[in-house]
Amino acid sequence: MKKHLFLRDIWRNTYLIFRLDLLAYGVVTLLGGFVVGQSTKSLLNSLQMRDIEAFQNYMIWGFLALMASAIANYLAQYLLYSQADRIGENFFCGLMEAVLSMPYHNASKYNTGDLESRMTYDVRSAIRLFRLEISYVVKLLVGGVGNLLFIFLIDWQIGILAILFGILGYGINMRFLEPIQQLSKKLSESYGDMTETLLDAIQGSTIIRVFHLEDWMNRRFQARNREIETAGLKQNRVSTLLTLIHTLMEYVNTFLFLGFSLFFLRSGRLLFGDMMAAFYYAQAVFSLFINIGNTFANLQNGYASILRIKEITETTSEAISELSSRRPLPARDEGETVAFAGVSFSYDGDRPILQNMSFQLAKGDFLWINGPTGVGKSTIFKLLLHLYPKWTGQIRLFGEDVANLSLEVLRQSIAYIPQVPFFFRGSILENIALAKPSASQEEIEEAAQKANLDRFITGLPEGYQTDIGESGILLSGGQRQRIALARAFLRNAPVWLLDEPFSALDSLNTGTLCDAFSGELENKTFLVISHQETMETLQKRIGERLQILEFPQSKNDVLRDKAT
Repeated sequence: MKKHLFLRDIWRNTYLIFRLDLLAYGVVTLLGGFVVGQSTKSLLNSLQMRDIEAFQNYMIWGFLALMASAIANYLAQYLLYSQADRIGENFFCGLMEAVLSMPYHNASKYNTGDLESRMTYDVRSAIRLFRLEISYVVKLLVGGVGNLLFIFLIDWQIGILAILFGILGYGINMRFLEPIQQLSKKLSESYGDMTETLLDAIQGSTIIRVFHLEDWMNRRFQARNREIETAGLKQNRVSTLLTLIHTLMEYVNTFLFLGFSLFFLRSGRLLFGDMMAAFYYAQAVFSLFINIGNTFANLQNGYASILRIKEITETTSEAISELSSRRPLPARDEGETVAFAGVSFSYDGDRPILQNMSFQLAKGDFLWINGPTGVGKSTIFKLLLHLYPKWTGQIRLFGEDVANLSLEVLRQSIAYIPQVPFFFRGSILENIALAKPSASQEEIEEAAQKANLDRFITGLPEGYQTDIGESGILLSGGQRQRIALARAFLRNAPVWLLDEPFSALDSLNTGTLCDAFSGELENKTFLVISHQETMETLQKRIGERLQILEFPQSKNDVLRDKAT
């Protein structure tokens, strides 16, 4: 995007009402400057000419005009800011909707800090752009150009003087603008590093305490603070120097302008009221030249934030891009439920994770997936859930290619427990009910019983209404896994995908849950990633329906698919 196009694009992307309010604000600004200048001119000229009657009339009409101008300016600014706030609200809501509907393979490209930055800093910057920067540009341009025209109507030589001095101020201001921008960027990056360190301290509080890393983390945080202090001091030195130069230039501009005006006044070319009106107009012209460079830089920064927001909001949603308007899952009581036929997949398009993988499962089958870390066990689940859109071969659910199914139908047919289950701040009941928001209390309690969780819950003072804290921090590892399993029992889907569901459970809970799984096998198909020691427990409960998909321990081995 070329820099000179960003104002045009902002204008095209704004709402019609905002444009109308902006236009009204510009007109009010222009008329306000005209009223002040003309009132000053008329009052002082009539006073100089000792026309008391005209002076009294100008006093009354000038007061009324100024009051009307102030009220109109207030109303225009209020309406403009209200529309800007609505635009900001739309940014927030649109960004949240985009994040929630973003395809998984796109969402994984962004880290948490980047998305958080877009939803906080960039949105605030965009709101500031519409609320302050654009209106200030209109005020500068309309006020500056309009007041310059008013000066020329008084005396063209004073107008030329105002332009020349304004250009001088603009040139000096631009010499400082780029260093200030670079220092501001460095300061923002330093704040980002400090925020990241702060999040590490909060999220890693357990590790920090266990390994006695308090001093180390404190030193990291202090180092980030020193970076902010250093960058802030540098920016402050340049900014205050520029402020000093602006102040000196305003003084020089005032005395130089008044000197020329007094010369014209003594020569009889101007009346005193004309001189003071021209002086008022000249201040707006000087402000235009001094501030326009910095203001356009702020506009550019705000527009950069809008582009970062648009990068997320204009990402095609998962439902639209991949699986919309496709046929539902066919009803089938017999035959295959899940099948991989010659499936190969790579995350980066270079290194394959899965190569020519094939297996077929029917209702009542229990597939145990075994293999070392990083060989693609969890990838099988992600592809079956269609979290990544491109692979070779065919993946089928109940005989139907998953590429021909709607996302809603596909995922409602699957109960999925990730390796690290996520919990929202709220009660135990609310977190179990996520799998089926319409579930009754009896259904939730039944799912908790199957997950061997009911005794633990009923033993709590608040029972199912017990708050689990942020990300389930008040729960143990085993309790978290059993709540995640209760979600799966509540979902009651025909296909279950369980990624390390027993890793935080003792042998008693593992055996109990394996019994519960065996009771569900008649109408369901299970795919489970788990360790070797769990297989023996599964074999005792599941028996001949247990199948094993074992990944090679090295790239030289051959993938084995066998039934036990």
